[in-house]
Order: sequence, then structure tokens, then C-alpha cells
Amino acid sequence: MRAGLIPRNIRDPLDQFHDVFTKPSLESLQQMTLAVINCQKSRNVMNLHGSLSDNLRKSRTAYEYFFNQGKWSDAAVAQRKADLFFEILGVGDGDTIRVITDDTYKGKKREATTGAWKYTGTSFLT
Repeated sequence: MRAGLIPRNIRDPLDQFHDVFTKPSLESLQQMTLAVINCQKSRNVMNLHGSLSDNLRKSRTAYEYFFNQGKWSDAAVAQRKADLFFEILGVGDGDTIRVITDDTYKGKKREATTGAWKYTGTSFLT
């Protein structure tokens, strides 16, 4: 089955990245997001491209360009994701949050195992 429309529940959240991507790149992001969800094969560009209907998809090379040479910044995307996340949580400018990074999955009790980062509304300061 091929995906033929970008559903609103995919399109609307990704529209919040409109100033991080060019319009064609944002369209590619939306299409590739839908393709990742829809694709039943291994997720490479050729299979992702094939999982989109003819009326929706661009050329396969357009998606390869998007992933490999597109004019967007992964740092800007990460910052936007953080901004949206903290907006949802109600974290404001100057608020202190604790970011705990731990790959042991064991409970910690001491203050020394955490790091406090200050969110400035545009970026993090340590």
C-alpha cells in the first residue's frame, strides 16, 4: 500500500519547523516521515521513495539530496525540538532544569549525579 496524502497529524507538528527548513525541504521531511511510517521494507531511500504514491513523491534523487546535502542544520532542528518540548512543559526563560543522563538504569540518590542547565529561551547554558 502506498501513502497518498500527508495526514494532518504528521503535517501540523512538522510545520512548526517551517523556519528551520526551506519549503521544499519541509515537504521532503513530511513525505519521508510518512514514508518511514508506511514502509514495510527496510528503510532506505529507494524503499521509502517507493512507499509514497506517484502524486505525492518527488524524485528519489531529491530525497537523497535532502538527506545528504540539504541546506538544513541538525543543530537547528535539535534546538527547535528542545524549544517545543520545554514550551509544552511550561519551562520559561531563566528557569533551571535538571538534565540527568545515565545509561545504567539504576536509581541515583546523590546530587553529584545530576547536572543543572539553565534554559535561556533560545539555548542552554551550563
